[in-house]
Amino acid sequence: MLGLLRLALAASTPDLDAVTAQLQQAVQAEDFQLAAKLKTERDALQAKLAREPAAAASAGGGAECPKGCKCSQSDDCAHAVICGRKMKKFPAAYPDGTDCVFLQSPGLGKQSVEAKQKGLQAVPASTKRLDMAESGIGQLGSGWLSHLSELRVLNLEFTKLQELEAGAFQGLSKLKVLWVTGNHYTLEDGAAAFKRMDASKNMITTVDKDAFAGLHNLQVLLMHHNNITELDDTTFRDLGKLKVLKIVDNPVAKTLKKSSPVFDPIRKYCYQLDIKRDSGDELEDLWEKTKTYLNDDWFEGPVKKKKGKGKAKKEL
Repeated sequence: MLGLLRLALAASTPDLDAVTAQLQQAVQAEDFQLAAKLKTERDALQAKLAREPAAAASAGGGAECPKGCKCSQSDDCAHAVICGRKMKKFPAAYPDGTDCVFLQSPGLGKQSVEAKQKGLQAVPASTKRLDMAESGIGQLGSGWLSHLSELRVLNLEFTKLQELEAGAFQGLSKLKVLWVTGNHYTLEDGAAAFKRMDASKNMITTVDKDAFAGLHNLQVLLMHHNNITELDDTTFRDLGKLKVLKIVDNPVAKTLKKSSPVFDPIRKYCYQLDIKRDSGDELEDLWEKTKTYLNDDWFEGPVKKKKGKGKAKKEL
């Protein structure tokens, strides 16, 4: 099988989908020399695509509301584009001034790698919130979102992610909240809901040490309920403003405690470090209540609690 794979690789014109498939086969066959070569080729193809002009990398291009989507406004979003579960392809263009984009159709996960990359690069640069929950896109290549310099909130829950590669969040210097959570639903939420969400859950096993590079303004990082087995001590080196980190229900959590060196870069402001148990979402609840999810206000301390509540015991 590997001999045929090598011949196909040598004889065919490089194609991102084909190379990605060949890379997965090589990894499964434990041919790591071939896998390294294929990974280099895949990264080069992704970089080439990233250099191509994105149709809507500017603030929208004057398009009407994309077919199959609804355009509306809310307290947080002045111009939201909401594309439901029946969407089969990424919108090619968006209205001027779009600031919130919801791409939540499982059909998007069935697109080719190239279509996924181009679809994400078409999201307007004016976007402050991008929600892809349940899209099942399965991967996020280096630089795919690098034009979204205004992005504050990125939801990648239930997208079937298995790794966070270097440069996945490149260019997102204003990002405030990042969700890459696995399945946090239980049967108590209903058997149908649990089955639906479990089918598209993230199962991240690998986090590159440069995955979060440049996210200097990140305040909330939710990584719990995945299958992360290891974290390099430099993984969080740029997250000096992080206040909330959840890594509950990951194999790596069994080996960590709050004094572990991996947490040194975030120690100054991270007052909610959930390793063994989930202690809630007070900060996000506050932002939702005060409608400040998408602004850049900053305060150092934890959310003020009402009097009468006991203090939680500190983890060692």
